[in-house]
Amino acid sequence: MFAIFLTSGLFLGWSLGANDAANVFGTAVGTRMISFRKAAIFCGIFVIFGAVISGAGAAQTLGELGAVNAIAGAFVVALAAAVTVYWLTVLGYPVSTTQAIVGAIIGWDLFSGALIDFGALEKIVLSWFIAWVRHDYPFPVRATLHFLDGPRPAIYDLTQLVMLAWAAI
Repeated sequence: MFAIFLTSGLFLGWSLGANDAANVFGTAVGTRMISFRKAAIFCGIFVIFGAVISGAGAAQTLGELGAVNAIAGAFVVALAAAVTVYWLTVLGYPVSTTQAIVGAIIGWDLFSGALIDFGALEKIVLSWFIAWVRHDYPFPVRATLHFLDGPRPAIYDLTQLVMLAWAAI
């Protein structure tokens, strides 16, 4: 039975690899600086290192968000996030695994009647907002002259808005 529940976590890992490996190595593979095989191997190694060395902080924050204290809940949360990331990756949309997992945890908490720690949610959403502002507007002058850069694809803003709304539900 445990093996069945483990499949959603494996699917989430696969979806994460399909999405985030393209973000990290897509340009290098596309320009043939590195082969796809080598990029996948490097990405796998460093994802594991990153999770082991630096993943505790993010895991703790997600743990504070809400209680997923049943193995069935963990299965559903991982499956919901995996399906979201996989589906949007296949469609070619930018997707954040963090936003998908936060939305899945909140969905499980609402379903199971568990309490949501809105302080932790505020910290998570604030980090998304700060990252977005710092990415788009690294300098105050650029913030006022952003329209000179040309329009961003509207689908990018729409996807971010949908993911934030999904996480807030």
